Amino acid sequence: MSSDLMGLIAEWLCVCIRDLERANRVRYTKNGMLQMLDRDRQLKLAPERWQDHYDRYANDGANKRSKKLNGSSGSSAAADAAEDDDDAPPLPAHFDLIITYEQRVYDIVQADVEARSHSAQSRNQPAHLLNIDTTDNHAEAAVSAALTLELVRSIYEAQRKARGAAADDEEDDDDDGDVDADADGASWQDSIDDIIDEFEAKHSKEVAHTVLFY
Repeated sequence: MSSDLMGLIAEWLCVCIRDLERANRVRYTKNGMLQMLDRDRQLKLAPERWQDHYDRYANDGANKRSKKLNGSSGSSAAADAAEDDDDAPPLPAHFDLIITYEQRVYDIVQADVEARSHSAQSRNQPAHLLNIDTTDNHAEAAVSAALTLELVRSIYEAQRKARGAAADDEEDDDDDGDVDADADGASWQDSIDDIIDEFEAKHSKEVAHTVLFY
């Protein structure tokens, strides 16, 4: 999406807010519409779609690595190929954790990721797709936002502990002259099922979860 188009959409959103304020400020404040639009206006320039997220740096990173291995002269076939890739379309972005808030959207994202897994651009890396069903209104959105923050913080804490445990194991193995090959692979992904179970029990709220590779 071009910057000009995003600017027009942002301007249109401001007009919508002003129109609602003029029409019935009290009503649209009470039902949360004005707050929701103002929040969205501060978070993003324009409406966003899952399908439009691309990794803008993937090709640059691959090309830099190729040029470093083959020298900066560009004389090798590999370096020439890397130059050709400068104009290649960007790779679809990869996310380790994806959270949706409606079963319909969850199903759409799952189908899209599964389709990507069969494409030539697939990295074959795991992605955890979660869904927290949320009624589409301002109050419920605010509740789900707080729940999401709590869930993600739990995942970050699990990752911190996993890295700390892996580092301790590596130190012990170094002392013994033996290196554990699995230490570097310690991750929050090993604890995700337990994290979700604890979250569901605490909040009496079901979280759909599936693991995808793309």
